Order: sequence, then C-alpha cells, then structure tokens
Amino acid sequence: MSKVLNTVKAQRQREKRAWQREQHEIYVEVRARANGLCESCGQLPDFRGLSISHTEMKKMGGSKRVYQAEELQALCVPCHSKRHRLREAI
Repeated sequence: MSKVLNTVKAQRQREKRAWQREQHEIYVEVRARANGLCESCGQLPDFRGLSISHTEMKKMGGSKRVYQAEELQALCVPCHSKRHRLREAI
C-alpha cells in the first residue's frame, strides 16, 4: 500500500515541477514584454522591481491558474498594491 502512495506522491511532485517550469518560462516572457517598465504606469520600477499580476482579478472570475502570458502583466509594486486595494474594496 505504501508503495502505491509513494508512486502517487512522486507523480504529483513531477507534475508540480513541470507546472513551475512552465510558469517560470511564461513569467520570463511577461518580463521581457514589459522591457523593464511597469505595464500599468509605464515607469521604471524602484529597487523592488516588477511583480507579475493577473490581468483579470481572481475574485472577478479569473482562472485559478493562469498559463497564458496574455493573461499576466508586469507591475511595479505601487501599481500592484493599488490593484489589490481596488480588489479588496469590491
């Protein structure tokens, strides 16, 4: 019985690593598309850099896991924070 559980657990770990690799590649693509600038305000970010955000907020019907670069955007920390405050207000 434990051999079966170990096999299932190992399969889940492989799937998670594959998803992480795929997601990382997409994040790199989004950052390259932004060319180092915030895609909301167009400014060069401060020392905190850019974060990747969903274009459609999850609360508003966005998918739980986003795979497409078109559904993500690179935002500076202030714009990302504003976006989350807007979401909390809804």
